[in-house]
Amino acid sequence: MELHHSGRPRDWLNPVKTRQASAEVDTPLGAVRIHRRHSGDLTPFGGYLERWTFSLDGSDVLSVDGMSSPGYPARGRIRRGLGLELLGQSGRLCGSRPLRPSRRHVTLSAGETLRRARPAWPGLVVVDGGGTPRIRFDGARWSFTAPEETDVAFAALFVAARLDPFMTSPLLEIL
Repeated sequence: MELHHSGRPRDWLNPVKTRQASAEVDTPLGAVRIHRRHSGDLTPFGGYLERWTFSLDGSDVLSVDGMSSPGYPARGRIRRGLGLELLGQSGRLCGSRPLRPSRRHVTLSAGETLRRARPAWPGLVVVDGGGTPRIRFDGARWSFTAPEETDVAFAALFVAARLDPFMTSPLLEIL
């Protein structure tokens, strides 16, 4: 899965102020369209709060409120926890990046739906509430066991927000 920008790549990485940024991610169920809109206040370090909407075949699958620009700012917001709406149900998106690999995760929960990404050599695995693997990422390719709208939206969020550092040691940033 690869992110395709509607403009210049740096436009996707910059905070959204008055304009709207959009991108697409190709998935097994079709293209997931991602829209970033300005939704609120200025955050510390010069960013803005944004609302990210993930659409599949014209219908909204996932909306995340309080997001920031991709990369480091988004990871900081997710570490604190964000509200979301998944297929009409409200939920939460959170993540953690401690030293112990077994405790690193990015978790999306809404109603009865739970998806948790955690490190698994050589990349990561996304499991559902029962611990069944739904998605595997080996560093180059995403593999879906039985793709659903929730799975492809979560994978698109992971790619678009650049959340893969949640799966690595925090010590790598200071080396």
